[in-house]
Amino acid sequence: MSPLVTKSIIHLCRKWNRILKADEERGLSTNLQDGTQNFGRLIYHKVTTFNLFKRTLTDVQHGIYSTRVYIILLLTGVYILVLYSTSIAGSQQIIVQNPSKDQVEDLNKLYLSGLSCPCRRPSMPRSTFMHHEVRLHPFCTSSFVRDDHWLQYWTMKFLNGTIDPTPPFYWADVRKHGLKFFHYVKIVCDLAATTVSESLNAFDTEQFFSSQPISQLEFNDLTSNWDSYLYTQVTYDVKDDLKTCFSTH
Repeated sequence: MSPLVTKSIIHLCRKWNRILKADEERGLSTNLQDGTQNFGRLIYHKVTTFNLFKRTLTDVQHGIYSTRVYIILLLTGVYILVLYSTSIAGSQQIIVQNPSKDQVEDLNKLYLSGLSCPCRRPSMPRSTFMHHEVRLHPFCTSSFVRDDHWLQYWTMKFLNGTIDPTPPFYWADVRKHGLKFFHYVKIVCDLAATTVSESLNAFDTEQFFSSQPISQLEFNDLTSNWDSYLYTQVTYDVKDDLKTCFSTH
């Protein structure tokens, strides 16, 4: 009888211990779940009411919104800086010594934004790579304007060396005013030649500056625009000088 009672008591004690442990575990689980929920609510409350501008803005809601905008902008800036520093750290510098024109064209297509050319001379006069030739009208270089023997004809100088200052020509006869006409033509030709030469010299001495290499297409467009500007400027200068010349005579 005694062993049976003893076994029953032991069995009841073990069962009671299991019940107590289950209750304790259930209580711990409940407490842990409640603690997690409370901690989550606390974090959510802190985040939704976080305000960095309590002393600056009197309106609490405005301060909260301003704080959110500030944090978003700050994180965006940090993200951009991280990306930039990563790209800088991962870049590699390649030096090409004395590249040819074709190599420069290829490099310009591949590395347009990162290509640099530390030239010894960042600037040079336009005359280095541009050449202009002045061609006046053939009449300006003909014997009608440049031959002294031809011009002496209009002075009515005879073979004996005498000069008739008032030759008996009709007023419409070209021989009466021919010398004056060719004299004015010579003045116009010389003035035009001088003006064009001065404009070309000023154009050629201007410096072309480029801190970065440019493609052949860009260079062709640039020189074409310069030629158009030069033609317009020379035309204006010649007309202005001729206008000034004839207004003083």
